Amino acid sequence: MYSAALDFSGSEAALAVGLVEEKKIVFKSYKHLQGREAVTFLSWIFSNLEDNNILLKDIKEWTVGSGPGSFTGMRIASSVILGFAFEKEHIRTRTIPSGLAIANSIDTTSPISVIYDAKKKELVSYRVENIEQNLTTQQIISDLSVLDSNDMIVALESEKNAIKSIISDTSQIQFIDHIPVEQLLFINYENWNSSLQELIYIRPAVQKK
Repeated sequence: MYSAALDFSGSEAALAVGLVEEKKIVFKSYKHLQGREAVTFLSWIFSNLEDNNILLKDIKEWTVGSGPGSFTGMRIASSVILGFAFEKEHIRTRTIPSGLAIANSIDTTSPISVIYDAKKKELVSYRVENIEQNLTTQQIISDLSVLDSNDMIVALESEKNAIKSIISDTSQIQFIDHIPVEQLLFINYENWNSSLQELIYIRPAVQKK
């Protein structure tokens, strides 16, 4: 039985298909999509499946990365999977925070703070103490000193310039190239009743009252 994970929380779409019981990744793929390019999202998914000789009906589980991220990308991803699973009782779906996938890819026993560009010269941090749990409450930051000194700090390489425009010394931050979408398959987060609309948006985190 194939399981698939899909994440479109940033400017890059990410797809992984695996055999979870065998702990095997069949393939993973990334595609940079912005603006009108997002119309190719569905054809990109089908092209990847076809290239790996996998039929859509062979995928029985779908995990969607729920962010933090952009409203448009995450809604596109969740809507596509809602369509795939519509009136198909043999297909189960769930959401898992993309930040947990990032944290799960880091080899450390320390808590992890995943930081994101929240636009408007602000950063938002999500702390992960236990991979089996959800992200903790978001925190708006402008200085790494406000984070716990024992934390491993991680961010995406694609946001490095934006982060450096706010924090000049980024030597404490470990930057990774992509969201490790395959981790969404293997996190033991048995929330198969979670709604595909349970998404974590960046912008509401920084709205001023």
